[in-house]
Amino acid sequence: MTLSYEDARKRLFAMSFDPYQCIEHRWGDTQAATCTDGALKRAWYDAEQTLRNQIERTYDARMDFSLDDLQARHPGVAAAPDTDVRAYLMRVGAQAERAP
Repeated sequence: MTLSYEDARKRLFAMSFDPYQCIEHRWGDTQAATCTDGALKRAWYDAEQTLRNQIERTYDARMDFSLDDLQARHPGVAAAPDTDVRAYLMRVGAQAERAP
């Protein structure tokens, strides 16, 4: 399967760093019918989302979370950061055009 830059950008924070997830989740395809992971692995994938949203890693932070920990505390960042480079460049270009 080939992903365009835009496809990869949209999936960036859905891409799983967990080697125990199905390949579809590791590539950020959350709707794939071909993923054979069961309900427990899907629960782990969903619970790890706030960790995937976190850009900066704190390597001295505790990371031995259980599934219950992840579901109850939601460590990490609630929302994925904006990665739309094209929109950013359009905003910067528009600001430059307005500058005297």
